[in-house]
Amino acid sequence: MGQHIQLSALTEWWSEHRPQRIMVVGSSGSGKSTLGQFLGTLFPFPVIDLDNLHWLPNWQPSELEEFRQRVREAVAPNEWILAGNYGGKAQDLILPRADVIIWLNFPLLLVFWRIIKRCLYRIFTQETVCNGNRESIVTTFFSKDSLLLWVLKMHTPQRQRYRNYLEDSSKPPMLILLSPIEISRFQNDLKKMCHQLEADS
Repeated sequence: MGQHIQLSALTEWWSEHRPQRIMVVGSSGSGKSTLGQFLGTLFPFPVIDLDNLHWLPNWQPSELEEFRQRVREAVAPNEWILAGNYGGKAQDLILPRADVIIWLNFPLLLVFWRIIKRCLYRIFTQETVCNGNRESIVTTFFSKDSLLLWVLKMHTPQRQRYRNYLEDSSKPPMLILLSPIEISRFQNDLKKMCHQLEADS
C-alpha cells in the first residue's frame, strides 16, 4: 500500500523527509491553486499551475504532446510545487518525480458551490485566468464544456483514482485534507514548523 500521512503526524513527517517536489490534487473548486500559492510563500520553489500549461487564449486546449512537453520541462527541476490533476494526460510524467501528494478530498456539494461562486466572481470582475481567458455566463452555465458539468462528471472518478493511489506502493506518500478547516490546520502547522526550523538553524 502507499503511505498515508496523517495530519496529526504532518510536522514530524515533513521535518524528516523535507519534500521538494509537492503535488496538490483534487476536484475543481477545492483550492489547489490557492494552496499551491500558499506553499510557494513558505518554500523557495517555483509554483506550477497545470491549467496555465494546458489552456491557450480563447479557451483552446493545447495539443496533447505540446502540453506533455511543457509538463516534462516544468517537473524536470529538483524543486517545485504543482497544482492540478490531468490524470490521463500528464500524471504519468509527474508522479515518478513527486515526493508527496496533497489530496484535497472535498464533498461534491462543497466544491460545486465554490465553483459557482468563483465563476460568478470572475464573470462580474472580468478577471483573466489561464493565459488571458475570461469566464462568461454562456460558457459557465449553457455550454457542453461547462466547468460545472465537468465537476459533476469527474468528481467521483477522480476520487476513485486517488483512493487507488493509496493502494499502490509505487505512488508517493499522500496527505488527505477533507475540509477547509483541515487546510487551515495544515497551513498553520506547516508555518509553525517552518518558523521553528528557521529558529533552530
